[in-house]
Amino acid sequence: MKAKLAVAPVKQLSMDRVVAERIRNAITKGTFRPGSRLTEANLAETLAVSRGTVRAGLHRLLSEGLVVLRPYSGWHVPTLDARDAWELYTLRGCLEPLASRLAAENINDENVEMLMAAFKKLKAAVKHADDKEITDADLAIHKTIVALAGHKRLAAHYELVEQQVQIYIASSNAMLKKRAQVVENHRALVEAICAGKPKVAERLAREHGVRAASELFQVLTTERPDFAMTEVDAKF
Repeated sequence: MKAKLAVAPVKQLSMDRVVAERIRNAITKGTFRPGSRLTEANLAETLAVSRGTVRAGLHRLLSEGLVVLRPYSGWHVPTLDARDAWELYTLRGCLEPLASRLAAENINDENVEMLMAAFKKLKAAVKHADDKEITDADLAIHKTIVALAGHKRLAAHYELVEQQVQIYIASSNAMLKKRAQVVENHRALVEAICAGKPKVAERLAREHGVRAASELFQVLTTERPDFAMTEVDAKF
């Protein structure tokens, strides 16, 4: 009897995660666009699961900031506005420069191989001209740097927002005139970490964040010029 009770919750939890992953992929790939309404009934039918399982999966995404629950309206994919972009930019500005410095301090042959492999995938994605592949590879570089930092609490905090960061990266990369610029925007940072230059890596990571944010803010703040003047401009 106890064995049956122990197994059932694990199976349900697994389905929650599967549903959350399927919806998460649809959001990050752009299948569900920002502002889209998500109905539990339609998702349950599409995924061939119960509405309760869909609801549990959506609550997982709610904690990641990938969906919002609005009174009388239900579930929606949030839009990225100037405030959201500023919060993600400033948070990345705290986490990623620290991760880059620590990664450079901890560098060894194995870590160099890992980071260069991630950079190689980014170059391949740009060559394929696949925007989703580019976004995934871009995020993968930053996740690799965080992993190489060897700082468990930093990694845990980054994991909490990495899906939102992925949307941020996709939005900022969309502002670039040429896809190849994504590679060049990461090259110096990767080289500094691989060369074991902590201070340079930290500075370049901070500059990378500012560069990635600047054009995105120019677009997003047209909807909230008051925010641009009082909060965004002061940060650059």
